Amino acid sequence: MVIAMSPLGEVFRTRLRKFPSLVNCCTIDWFTAWPAEALINVAKGYVADGDMSLEKDEAGCIEMFKIIHQSVEEKVDEYREVYRRISYVTPTSYLELLSTYKKVLGEQRHSNTQATQRLVRGLEVLKEAEIEIDKMEKVLKESKPELEKTQILVEDKKRDIAAKTIIAEEEKTVVSAEEAIASKQAFEVKTVKDNADN
Repeated sequence: MVIAMSPLGEVFRTRLRKFPSLVNCCTIDWFTAWPAEALINVAKGYVADGDMSLEKDEAGCIEMFKIIHQSVEEKVDEYREVYRRISYVTPTSYLELLSTYKKVLGEQRHSNTQATQRLVRGLEVLKEAEIEIDKMEKVLKESKPELEKTQILVEDKKRDIAAKTIIAEEEKTVVSAEEAIASKQAFEVKTVKDNADN
């Protein structure tokens, strides 16, 4: 153990003899910073074991992991100096960084894959719509002369119907007049009949 061989270790052993409960009631956390080479090797192993497959970006990402971890260690030292509060950056913290990166990378790849699939499907639908529009344009071009003939026939029918409507209106007026005369005569006949019955 490192403490046992240092001058501090001698002081510690002396205190232990005088105060044995010191060992029973205390916990000593002794963390040393990981060397850069260890950080890089752990990240390489983590990337190689997982399904991250960073390809050409692998070296840059591994270096980024190392820099992030070391910068956090430096900030912890500054925090301790400024606020007199101790926090620890442990190997678990580094492994948590790697697993969080892996999780976020997986989520982003999944969402990118979904977006790509939606885009591809949308493009396929647009191509199919374009083909259908071309077919409809051809059908319209082919049926345009027939449509023009039909429009001419419709216009003729409209004129014919308008003329017949005018004649029908005139006949309706004549019939209405005759109906009024017939109603008047029917009333007179009824009056005569009622008188004869009386």
